[in-house]
Amino acid sequence: MATVQKTTASSKTQGPTWNGAVPAAATAVVKRIEGFFSAPYDDNGALPGGTWTIGYGSIVDTNGHPVSPATPPITEAEAEKWLRRDMEGAARDVKLRVKVALLECEAAALISWTYGRGKKLTA
Repeated sequence: MATVQKTTASSKTQGPTWNGAVPAAATAVVKRIEGFFSAPYDDNGALPGGTWTIGYGSIVDTNGHPVSPATPPITEAEAEKWLRRDMEGAARDVKLRVKVALLECEAAALISWTYGRGKKLTA
């Protein structure tokens, strides 16, 4: 029978403990996966019914309105600002839901996953 060893973030030696900020690795992963799009696009590709996104996968503009085909194009600098805003929201969601200490690399994975799920994430 296999033995399961309980570990905590403080007992792990794979990296620093997460301090609550968005790890650079999380942002890098999202930027690589989402790619930059200056104009709105339906993230469902050729099939209708997807979520309209812009920049690095943002689904709301600076005024909190959902991205739509009528959303004006944005610059990459604007997209990065929106991404920071959205990643901070994802980090807050992770911090609220995860009740154990995390390593920074674990938090980066959860934050990037949470960002990718969008507002569809539930407890």
